[in-house]
Amino acid sequence: MGYYLCVVLVLAITATDQVLGFPTGAPSDACGAIMPNHPDTPNTATGDVPFSVNISSLDGGYMPGQTYTIVLSGGSANPNFRGFLIQGRLMADRTTPAGTFVVNGATDQQASCTEDTAATHMSAAEKTMVELTWTAPSMGTGPVLFRYAFVDNYQPTVPTSVFWAELETSAVSEAVVVSMPTSVVSMTTSVMPSSTTAMPSSTTAMPTITPTSSPGGATGLLAAGSTVVLMLLLSSIISLIN
Repeated sequence: MGYYLCVVLVLAITATDQVLGFPTGAPSDACGAIMPNHPDTPNTATGDVPFSVNISSLDGGYMPGQTYTIVLSGGSANPNFRGFLIQGRLMADRTTPAGTFVVNGATDQQASCTEDTAATHMSAAEKTMVELTWTAPSMGTGPVLFRYAFVDNYQPTVPTSVFWAELETSAVSEAVVVSMPTSVVSMTTSVMPSSTTAMPSSTTAMPTITPTSSPGGATGLLAAGSTVVLMLLLSSIISLIN
């Protein structure tokens, strides 16, 4: 009876190990290369990675100290994954941790890496999506990226292992905060001087031509004519006397 009980326990432990692998998350020695530590178990993963890491919340760059949602999900061909490991790193060397993860303790936990800079799975149960909260590093850190790994299956007793590791996202730049000085622009309205030029009054008085008439009118003309006649007669008399 004791023998059969022992066999049953061994089989149960073996079956559990085949399904769960590392049910409590990636071990600390997986952090460096972001590589699952599945000793003596060849990786049989082929083709493109069927899982994805969505960092669209960081499309505009990250603001230091702000939190962002990072989504891990399965694809149409393979919607479920069992394990994962992800860490933010400096793009400059791809090894220095950058930022921290705030875990929820239900589907994810902090990995045994540098403090809380990485996140991993809580159990080996199948997952279709995991949402992680990442806090951006301090100002002046520069561009960062995320290195990650997905585990589809791990059965050390077969042995077989299906995972994709040493993957990375595109780089995310640090947002530049520009402090614009408060500038009050005083608009000066220039009043053009009133330049009213008084045109000189150039009124040329036209001379008034008043026709002159001989003094006395017709009477004057007759008197003048008589005087002339008398002078002629006087001149003739003097000539005869001489």
